[in-house]
Amino acid sequence: MVIGAGFTGLLTARVLAGHFDRVTVLERDELPIGAAHRSGLPQARHPHGMLARGARIVEDLFPGVRAELAAQGAPAFDFGAGFATRLPYGWAPRRPVGIEVQSFDLTHVEAVLRARVRHLPRVALLDGFTVEGLHLSADRRRAAGVTGHRRADPGRTPVRIEADLTVDATGRRSRLPGWLTAAGLPSPRRLEVPSPLVYSSRMYELTGDQVPDWLWPSR
Repeated sequence: MVIGAGFTGLLTARVLAGHFDRVTVLERDELPIGAAHRSGLPQARHPHGMLARGARIVEDLFPGVRAELAAQGAPAFDFGAGFATRLPYGWAPRRPVGIEVQSFDLTHVEAVLRARVRHLPRVALLDGFTVEGLHLSADRRRAAGVTGHRRADPGRTPVRIEADLTVDATGRRSRLPGWLTAAGLPSPRRLEVPSPLVYSSRMYELTGDQVPDWLWPSR
């Protein structure tokens, strides 16, 4: 079982499908057909990039996915030549470095991966389902699944879904630490990598015959 049908959850489902007879992906949001913004994807309006090694891994899991994204307007380019970087001391040189990256709208890459996962015979996507906690084994020593409810159910009728393995892929808003505490299970050691970096995005409108020398997703 995978909790969360975002980028990480979809990749996790693809990997688990090679080891288990059935994989169920639970998602709180109602998943759209095609590319669309949703509340569980708060950073989707920022441009994103797939770095070289990550792209190779994704391509191994979903052959042809990079070409599919390119056909939808996600350009692939040399990081040193096609990417403009302004440092505190001025603009970085623009030279090929032999490392290819691909830029895209996160809603599109999620839609492409979601469509691929939906076609995996061993994977089922259950959207509109809110996970409320862990379901424990009889000896209460391990998680044997989850409990939750359908968001469309006004009565919030409890639903139990059992699984041999449960993976939490909900990201920074994960409720797993609280679930483990409530279940009387030890919490895992927390590892944080502090970073002072933040990012923001701006929209530009090109007028007349302006032709910039930088690349961007066309959608």
